[in-house]
Amino acid sequence: MKNVTPYFILVFIFLMASLPTAVAQEEPVVKPFIRKQKGVGIVAGDSTFSLKFQFRIQNRARYNSVSDSDLSPESFEFRVRRLRLKLEGFVVDPRLTYYVQLSFSRGDMDWRGPDDAVVNSSPNLVRDAMIFYNPTKDLKLGLVRPNFPATVSV
Repeated sequence: MKNVTPYFILVFIFLMASLPTAVAQEEPVVKPFIRKQKGVGIVAGDSTFSLKFQFRIQNRARYNSVSDSDLSPESFEFRVRRLRLKLEGFVVDPRLTYYVQLSFSRGDMDWRGPDDAVVNSSPNLVRDAMIFYNPTKDLKLGLVRPNFPATVSV
């Protein structure tokens, strides 16, 4: 049994020395991509995971004058109406896809009224969350948590 130990150590040293060259020959771990007006994303080297980011912002500016005849400024307002981040891709298999849309602006989180604590003390950050599985070309199964607004605001 004592004679096996030096051989084991030599084999272990040989495997550890050859490991960097074996790893260097593999494909990259992550492949980034950019598609015009479609977002920025990454795909795992073995195609088991993808993630695409899309960003959207809507600003609003308002100018109030004193009256129709006097156009001097009475007040200004600048704010971010919508600030959203969309994430989508697939996990493990391209047939298992996901879609998540997050909202980060105060005007897009269903806050209402002057006292926000009374109306809504915990704004909804998740706008949409969906997981789909496409076992065939004509069949799509999904778990969906959409956000349906009760009223449409301008």
